[in-house]
Amino acid sequence: LVEDKLPVMRRRMENVHAKERGRLERDLADLEQEFGLEVEELNAKMKAAVEGMHAQTAAELDAMRSQLYQGLEARRQAVDAELAEKAEQLKADVAFVEEEEAAAARLEAEMME
Repeated sequence: LVEDKLPVMRRRMENVHAKERGRLERDLADLEQEFGLEVEELNAKMKAAVEGMHAQTAAELDAMRSQLYQGLEARRQAVDAELAEKAEQLKADVAFVEEEEAAAARLEAEMME
């Protein structure tokens, strides 16, 4: 009697196991799909963050470069102004020396007469 029921019980157990295996496989597939979507979302967020950092770094570098160029331009203008001032002073000094030489030459010519 028990031996007659063994094949039936075995089939029932196999059916229960097959159903349970199917359910577990579906659950696993659902989890894999959900995990895949989360990974894609995290990858997209990470990519956006990296792109944002790149853009921010580029903007900071542009600002630093702009400040450097402005500083260099201001320094160049200051040096140009200083050189122009010295050139004017040299012209004035040369004119003074030429006047003194001319006055000395006139004085010498007057003394020779």
